[in-house]
Amino acid sequence: MDFLLLSLGNYVGLESGYRSGWGAYWLGMNYPLRFVLFGLLLTLAAYTLRSLLMHRELERVTLSMGLLYLFVAL
Repeated sequence: MDFLLLSLGNYVGLESGYRSGWGAYWLGMNYPLRFVLFGLLLTLAAYTLRSLLMHRELERVTLSMGLLYLFVAL
């Protein structure tokens, strides 16, 4: 699951970079702000889908990866 979330973060960074023409801004956001939003989205998904993720024991992994993206981007 860690690899999947890391790959998803790479995809978000590459796709938003490609769509911005490899410039600094896309939709008015720079790279750190994009990853702050991605980390918040992942953290909120971990809290929202808590019961589903608990059955597969993925709650802590998803929450920790979301917080990692959030705090590294901050």
